[in-house]
Amino acid sequence: AIRREAPEQWDPADPDPYRSFGRALHAILARVRTIKDLPEAVAIESAIWGLDAKTAAAVKVELHAILSRPDLAPFFGEELVIHTETTLIDAQGHSVRPDRIVQDGDAIRILDIKTGAPSEHHEEQVRGYCGLLGEIEGRSVDGYLLYVKDGAMVKVSQ
Repeated sequence: AIRREAPEQWDPADPDPYRSFGRALHAILARVRTIKDLPEAVAIESAIWGLDAKTAAAVKVELHAILSRPDLAPFFGEELVIHTETTLIDAQGHSVRPDRIVQDGDAIRILDIKTGAPSEHHEEQVRGYCGLLGEIEGRSVDGYLLYVKDGAMVKVSQ
């Protein structure tokens, strides 16, 4: 079927607003090392992504609730070595960018953040990140997925 008119709320400059919003959330979270960084990250990225004040405030409340959870302390706590959006390159020259790599003493963890629905592909992606970083570091790496939409945290089995 061919639609002859665009939906009333469709914006040709932003044909997929859900994807744009997801990218904005990723950009905000990439600026957050600890929960203390959240207000500034929301302010900066809201201006860049054109989020209105009401949306920015709602995002800040939602992300604060998620990041305050004890199960996320190993990714957003103090005293961690944190790398966001760091490029990893494999032996064939292919690159990947996990959302968050955290080193806590000898432990290394990867957190990939998703704004859409869960998918087996996401777990495969994180397994690949863990395998590559494990090869680079010469040790085991634990992988996790955080689904922002419902707050679900999933440990990815190797």
